[in-house]
Amino acid sequence: MTTPIKVVLPDHDKLFQSIDDSFDVKSIKTYILVFGPDKANKNLGSKLRKHIIKKCKEDDFNVVLAEHDEIQKHYTKILGPIYDLCKMEYHLATEADKYHGYDLIDGIILIPDSAGSLIELGMFVIEEKIHSKMLILFNKEYKTKIKNNFVGKGAKRSYDNGHAITRIIDYKDFDNSWAEVSDFLTLIKSKKIWRKWKKHI
Repeated sequence: MTTPIKVVLPDHDKLFQSIDDSFDVKSIKTYILVFGPDKANKNLGSKLRKHIIKKCKEDDFNVVLAEHDEIQKHYTKILGPIYDLCKMEYHLATEADKYHGYDLIDGIILIPDSAGSLIELGMFVIEEKIHSKMLILFNKEYKTKIKNNFVGKGAKRSYDNGHAITRIIDYKDFDNSWAEVSDFLTLIKSKKIWRKWKKHI
């Protein structure tokens, strides 16, 4: 019997644990990468991101945050002199477990409501292979502008074409925002369970 590969990444609430070959729905962990304004921002996007992270953890999803010190230290070692935050986030979002044949990150939530998160919006737009596991929450305050500017005609349209889930929501309405996220997480987890099930039938 082949020994499962252990993915060596920082111990952030035991994210990226060794992946077991046995099929047990309860043991299947779902890893969610949440991009958006960090705690230093005081805008609505930052508050919404904080709420989503809290709710994800309450629902037993494993949340990965790019700003976590241990993750940044780990990627500094991996990438060495070419390390920067863009390469680190790209690696986190796209890295696949070659042994098991699926991505380490199961789902990506992006709240583009700061300079950095708008860069993230643009950075992943041409990476079509990850679009199907992305949920992008746009602020409805910019709904009219989005229709006519590069964000809407460029990034949003590309994500829609790549089968990402994009929503224009009220950042102040935490309940409705979480409902959108919850539906997305249910879909992502169901896909992971199905992938693992197919390996055992």
